[in-house]
Amino acid sequence: CPRNPNYTPEASANEMFGLQRIDHVVGNVFDLLEVVDYVTAMTGFHEFAEFVAEDVGTVDSGLNSMVLACNNEAVLLPINEPTHGTRRKSQIQ
Repeated sequence: CPRNPNYTPEASANEMFGLQRIDHVVGNVFDLLEVVDYVTAMTGFHEFAEFVAEDVGTVDSGLNSMVLACNNEAVLLPINEPTHGTRRKSQIQ
């Protein structure tokens, strides 16, 4: 995955130490596109998937979501926002 350009790995006596995969870490925000633009610019992650209220909601609730991933897709970062402009109530408020 992309790292800080100044990052240099340290030698480790135990090569099995550390994380090998992060299934997902969720962020709930109020402006999905603004946050996605910021995170992709900061990390170099790419869009992995996108969902809208019709995909993951019910008649009464929903949310909008974009999932970002690092290059090898070992780290997934779903970012969710409340639904706006519909009668549905947000699942994340």
